[in-house]
Amino acid sequence: MSYTRSSPFLASIKDRYRVNREDVPRQTWHVAIDLSGSNIQYQPGDSIAILPDNDLGKVEKILSHLRATGEELHEGVPLREYLLKKANIITPTKRLLETLK
Repeated sequence: MSYTRSSPFLASIKDRYRVNREDVPRQTWHVAIDLSGSNIQYQPGDSIAILPDNDLGKVEKILSHLRATGEELHEGVPLREYLLKKANIITPTKRLLETLK
């Protein structure tokens, strides 16, 4: 099977640690991912996308505060899905906050 952005392989993180010092503003992490069962042949230098979902409980709290059902469309996507899969709800951008007004 070929995995893509729309059909990803759901892997788990085996190990992760920060590579640079705490006083450096930009964070760089070493991440070891378990690709067992994927048949993916990862070689050093290859790239991989990590597409995490936001916490569903936090998304539901945001929807509750907005008095939204989650079915409202945002950029052509239901708001619940947008908040779960696309939005940075941990450190939201000014654009996201303006959108949610």
